[in-house]
Formats: sequence, C-alpha cells, structure tokens
Amino acid sequence: AINAITSYYKEYYDRLNWVNKQKSERNERRANEILDGVLPQQVLSGVIKGEAIQLAYEHKEVTFLFADIVGFTSWAKGVPPRQVVELLTELFSIFDQETTDLGVYKVCTIGDAYVAVTHGSVHSTSPDTESPPHAPTKAIAINDECSCQDKGAGSNNAIAPRASGRQSPASQ
Repeated sequence: AINAITSYYKEYYDRLNWVNKQKSERNERRANEILDGVLPQQVLSGVIKGEAIQLAYEHKEVTFLFADIVGFTSWAKGVPPRQVVELLTELFSIFDQETTDLGVYKVCTIGDAYVAVTHGSVHSTSPDTESPPHAPTKAIAINDECSCQDKGAGSNNAIAPRASGRQSPASQ
C-alpha cells in the first residue's frame, strides 16, 4: 500500500512539474515576443547575451520617417469609428509590411501618425550596420502607394498620408 501511495504522489508531482514547465516555457516565449517587438535588434541581442544594457548609443546615418495623414481629423469626424479604425489598420499594415521588408524599425503609431527609423550604425555593438541608402526613396514610395480615399464619398473626402513633409499626388 505504501508503494502505491508513493507512486501516486510521484506521478502527481511529475505531472504538476510538467504542467508548470509548459506554462513557464509559454511565458518565456511570450516575453521574448514582446521584447522583440519593443527593443531594437542590437539592444535585444545584447540583452539575450547577458551584456550590460547601455543607456545611450551613438547612431550615424539614421533616417527617420514621420508619416501623418493630411485632413485625417476632419475626415474622421464625419465617418463612423469603425471606418476610421479600418482605414488606420489597412494603412498601417501596409507601412508595417514595407518597414519589415526594408529592415526599418517601427518606433510607434500615435493616432494617425506613424514613426519609423532605420537602425543606423550603433557603434557600441554593430559598427557595420548602416542606414539603407534607399530609405528616403522608399518612404516616398510608401507615401505614394498609400493614398487613401473614402470609397463612395468622392474626392471631397479624400485623405492622403504625408511622409517626411512631402504630400502625395492625391492630396495636391
């Protein structure tokens, strides 16, 4: 009888340990996904290697993209909230894909604004990484590609993203 009870508790604790290990691995994967989405690759690789995190880095040849939708606020006041969210989701999905394809780091979105930056050269960790020379041209291409119109409302309600201070042809 003692062997049966001992076997039962051993099996119970083995199963409990297995479940806890699965939860721990799932939480670790999720934490890594979050860190991957928040930290630039150079910083994340340093964290993973256990290196000391620096408070500041020197960047050279960095390119910023600031995109803002011309006339967005006035347009958004006249349409249902769902339509506003659908537009931003569609537009920022295009931006996300383009920045991913370029290897550009998305800093944030704030309302209808999109901010991205090339990684540039972080001299303390990877001196050979440089800002893609085609990034400004690609920003203009994204801008031109993402001209958006309120379907069915005609050109009076046209809105177009503005990137790096240049308006798309749709808004001119």
